[in-house]
Amino acid sequence: MSTCTTLYVKGSTPALQGNLHVPGSKNSAMPLLTLAALQAQPVTVKQVPGISDITHLLELLSFAGSSSVNQGNHVIFQGLHLKNEPYTFPQALSSRLRGAIYALALPASRGVRARLESIGGDYIGSRSFTPHLRALAGFGLQVSGQGSAVAITGGHPRPSEFSIDDKGITATSLAIIVAASLDGESIIKDASLETECDDVLAAARHFGAQAERDGRSLIIKGPFQSTDAPIRIPADHLVWGTFAIAAAMTGGSTSCAAALIDHRFDPVIEALRSFGIIVSQDGPLLKTFGRPLRPVTLETGMYPKFPSDLLPQMMALAVSAPGTSVFKESHYGSRFDHLPGMEKMGARISMVEGDVHIHGATPVSGAQLDGAGIRETTALALLALTAQGPSVIRKAASVSRGYEDLAQTLCRMGATVHFG
Repeated sequence: MSTCTTLYVKGSTPALQGNLHVPGSKNSAMPLLTLAALQAQPVTVKQVPGISDITHLLELLSFAGSSSVNQGNHVIFQGLHLKNEPYTFPQALSSRLRGAIYALALPASRGVRARLESIGGDYIGSRSFTPHLRALAGFGLQVSGQGSAVAITGGHPRPSEFSIDDKGITATSLAIIVAASLDGESIIKDASLETECDDVLAAARHFGAQAERDGRSLIIKGPFQSTDAPIRIPADHLVWGTFAIAAAMTGGSTSCAAALIDHRFDPVIEALRSFGIIVSQDGPLLKTFGRPLRPVTLETGMYPKFPSDLLPQMMALAVSAPGTSVFKESHYGSRFDHLPGMEKMGARISMVEGDVHIHGATPVSGAQLDGAGIRETTALALLALTAQGPSVIRKAASVSRGYEDLAQTLCRMGATVHFG
């Protein structure tokens, strides 16, 4: 996990090949770790990704009274010792990740006053904290939010029925966590359909709560029951998709254990196949092979639509595809901070009624670039692999928030990439 901020990429990369290690999903790991932190007895969480967002979340949970030991890709929680006094979480930590909001679940479950002065993460279009405020207020807590600050200012949590109107992951997951910690039944309406939220429902059941989905309504009955059975984070389809895209851009191939693949991978596999890339199972392995042969049209949305967190990387792939590909960001409204960098390298891009049109089969050249969010910076790095000449991507530290080691993995596949 690199902490350096500048990424150097040597262009004209040969066909990348690799047997991929697919870590646990970041977007599932954060709420599942929070659930584990609320347990009364020791519990182990397995296949935890080694990324900076996880490190910082564990520090925030520790500040709220959680005791844990991080052993590689296992985290062992040793019980919660929450004090009945107001908490103001360190801004230096909370401002680094959007998942900081999960730390509020610990005081919220007990009605303890708490405040996050600044919640960080990537800026993506119209994303707001309104659903998160609903997730907390729905249980009878008095909450306030201004800008990127969120506070629990009073009240005692109780099971309830309310609408959250959420299409993301964190607000719905936060509501599930609090509901599962309370004694009684809650019904959360208009919840997200994202697969990561189903992971949180499954984890709540693992810890003894009743938790079911009926479309966009969630029925959750707590409280937790004692268990010391370990829990495992599902594999990250976004990481797998990123390296499958990198291989496809260079005409290469990947393989990984097919046992890791579940339904959350389906929209990504379907999109790769739409480009003409071969994705098939060969015995115990899932393999990808080939370059993009045709343009695609992709629209993001809640599962089973295409995940927004892979849209920037798919745009980079479209530069290598013949024809004009069309991308519509319906999930967050806008996710286009990487487009100026792509254009600087020579990609031909136009905006048509809010949709991104990428005119492919266009040669690109290395350039001095500035990164942005996790996925946007990664998209620039992938495009730089195919460029004539080297590229330097400044402000690239965000990559370590979502990938255990993007540069090392690409190097093992045959690229020349390093942080410095």
